Amino acid sequence: MLVGTTRDNSCVTVEIRTESFDSDKPGIFAMHLLEAEVKPSLSRAKPPRLPLAILAIALLPLQITIAAPTRDDVLAWLEEFRYAHDGLTTNTIIAIEHFDVLKPFVVPGFFEAMQFPEVAIEIEQAYRFEAPAIYQKATLEGGDSATLGANGALEGYAAGMPFSHARIAAGLPSEAGLMVAWNHIHRWQYYGYKSPEMRISLVRPNTGGERKVLSPGLEGGGIVDRFITTSYHRVYLSHLAMLPGQAYRIDLDDADRFLWKEFFEFFEPFDVKGTKFVIERAFADLDDQVNSYLPSQRRVRRLSAKERADSFMGTDFTFDDFAVFSGRVFDFKWTYLGQKSILFVANSKHENAKFYGPSSLIPKDRWQVRRCYVVELTPVWKDHPYASRLMFIDRENFEAAFAAIFDHNGDLWKSLYTVVQAPQDNTGNDAIVGKSVVSWRASIAFDHKNNRGSVGIGEPVAHPTMNASKVRQTFDVSNLTSGR
Repeated sequence: MLVGTTRDNSCVTVEIRTESFDSDKPGIFAMHLLEAEVKPSLSRAKPPRLPLAILAIALLPLQITIAAPTRDDVLAWLEEFRYAHDGLTTNTIIAIEHFDVLKPFVVPGFFEAMQFPEVAIEIEQAYRFEAPAIYQKATLEGGDSATLGANGALEGYAAGMPFSHARIAAGLPSEAGLMVAWNHIHRWQYYGYKSPEMRISLVRPNTGGERKVLSPGLEGGGIVDRFITTSYHRVYLSHLAMLPGQAYRIDLDDADRFLWKEFFEFFEPFDVKGTKFVIERAFADLDDQVNSYLPSQRRVRRLSAKERADSFMGTDFTFDDFAVFSGRVFDFKWTYLGQKSILFVANSKHENAKFYGPSSLIPKDRWQVRRCYVVELTPVWKDHPYASRLMFIDRENFEAAFAAIFDHNGDLWKSLYTVVQAPQDNTGNDAIVGKSVVSWRASIAFDHKNNRGSVGIGEPVAHPTMNASKVRQTFDVSNLTSGR
């Protein structure tokens, strides 16, 4: 209700009545005007004069802005619902009118973002993950040999899962946090994965009157202002459970120095076409080696590792944000906060992920309630734009399911989440072992502060068998200036 005066100083009120949400307008709570009625005010107080332009807002859709949750709010939610295990009925679809039943399983901020009229959350039974026999054998043979060094480094580790659940439960918060971190880094991933084409779309709300422009897979509202297409391939070089006869490593000279290598080649838009990256992740507490080929410069140069904290190619992701976390363990202080069950698209029904909602940032998929380890990551670098990252890591497969990012005021800045598919086979048969992996399908960065987001969708995604020759062909830095 607006209160003001007319030109003759008569006191009036403008009563506005509204109806249901409109998912194609900005924000979650955009509403339609049903009626605006101007009538004399009974108040004797003389309120400020309302110019005609102000009164005219009664003719426009309204938007209610909800304050972003704080870190304290999320920690309070974590404590309140810590023991809320999966009590949801499986094989059901939860619509907006019953959405509160999901509150114990969705992190504040993201819980509100998921609410729109067309929302339909399909709940399925959580599957039980078992790594293939070759990974389990390496874990058993490793026993408790893995330890934490003085700086948090992983020592005495060969292959398999470094730390048992019992050791995590018995550790101090700082120790247990690092154990969860290293289990995540060394989860079963075969030789890695590749996507011949990954599209990252920058999406914002449709402010009205704009032509809807969306990328493939984005089926809700919103406008894509910019998109990037790139090929992507990550290969693991060592600690490979399937290579016990080769000291668990690919036969390469640098396999004793690097855990993995990544390759990007950008196709669109035109201003980045032809740009290539090879990123090399070292074992030791050393900065990532990031090699790039930029067509405008016609040379290979090294990027500063501190650029990992900057926006990746103008998106809402940083280098460390892909698949919820792709950073270096040494760059953060890790604190274990216990366990929590949350919603996670852990077995997507789509080969190519689909999204809907006001800005096409919500997975249009089936969800599971998965038990997760909760860890908080605090950057060692004091000038990092993030103050902390609260991360939820699946207790069975150690995939990173979700992260809440907080700014230096303690407010929720971003939600990071992934869409994955469950393994299709875990028998360890050499012919199909590449199907025994939890398979990435999409990564999302939801920027709550700026009401926008970025969606990265890989299509298709494969887990190829690699050898030394194939690694050199794709990941050798000297090949950056040549075609693939």
